[in-house]
Amino acid sequence: MCTEPKNWRDATIADAVDHTIQNTLRHELTEYDHLLRVGVRRGEARRRVQPKINAMIASWKSQHSR
Repeated sequence: MCTEPKNWRDATIADAVDHTIQNTLRHELTEYDHLLRVGVRRGEARRRVQPKINAMIASWKSQHSR
């Protein structure tokens, strides 16, 4: 999950899971990698795909709370 453990020393399990899920969704279920390939800067690409990631997570949460 990380190449620099010092960045995760104080991270909670919840934070680590959230980071991992968002990273997986970003790369596997959005156009993020394509945006990077065509020259969109990383921060802008993340900004563009974040609403889709948020919607996926919200959908899962609403299904779980039923």
